[in-house]
Amino acid sequence: MVDPDNRTPVDYEARRAALKELEGVRPMDLLSSFRDGRVKLHVLRAGLRLRREMPRVFLEGDYVPIDAGEDLVAFARNHAEGSVVAVVTRRPHHVTGGRAPFAIDDVWGHRSIAVPRGEWRDALTGALHVVEGEGLLAAKLFVELPVSLLYRR
Repeated sequence: MVDPDNRTPVDYEARRAALKELEGVRPMDLLSSFRDGRVKLHVLRAGLRLRREMPRVFLEGDYVPIDAGEDLVAFARNHAEGSVVAVVTRRPHHVTGGRAPFAIDDVWGHRSIAVPRGEWRDALTGALHVVEGEGLLAAKLFVELPVSLLYRR
């Protein structure tokens, strides 16, 4: 099966313009108009930038699943040059009880994700998270977006 959007020629000028429009926009502001594709473009751009900055972690890093409960999927890639942790909402409708399209902010209550101790920067939002105890609260991680890409060097 092929995504119908992938069968047409790429309009590179439009992509460049869309990327330029994202500069300085807060990720949270992109959620209100998620159907226009800008939030997806933001996540893709940030992930590719991080992969370019930390290629060995992505290519050679050990894969380590992270316990995040049934409503999240999380894993780490660990390498001597750094670590990356990806966390994504799996069932937002279940988490929000159908009251919101995205599982962000305090809908998570006290749910914790077993992110290893240390300082982690979110490549998608720029937020710094310091993990000192048993993990990171989902409510603190998902303040702006229902997905996170943490890294440390």
